[in-house]
Amino acid sequence: MAGGRPTIFTQELAEEIADQLAHGTKQLLIAKAIGVSEPTLSRWINQQEFQKKLAVKRLEVKKHLHMKVFTSDNPKDAQWLLERMHREEYAPPTNKNEVTGSLKVEPIQLQVEFINVKQGTEEG
Repeated sequence: MAGGRPTIFTQELAEEIADQLAHGTKQLLIAKAIGVSEPTLSRWINQQEFQKKLAVKRLEVKKHLHMKVFTSDNPKDAQWLLERMHREEYAPPTNKNEVTGSLKVEPIQLQVEFINVKQGTEEG
């Protein structure tokens, strides 16, 4: 590292961060847990070597969830996680309603009166 303080970013920490991200933990929570700022964590995450490690971890988590779906007596939990963690592949399609045409909306007019509510005084 050129200048600044020495990094705490070790291979072991990179493995733990990748594992947490692969399981869906938010970056802000990870940054707080390890005692670094979110921009510092983002810089580490954006490193090419880390991205490779993260991709492998995500595949491991996905494989583990698949195994739970196929081997569990009650696979609903794993299915739910797959739907949320890999929405593009496992979530049911959503119905998107599209509104076309123009909608003419008239402005609302309000009349407001202010009343002096001080007791025992008269205006005038």
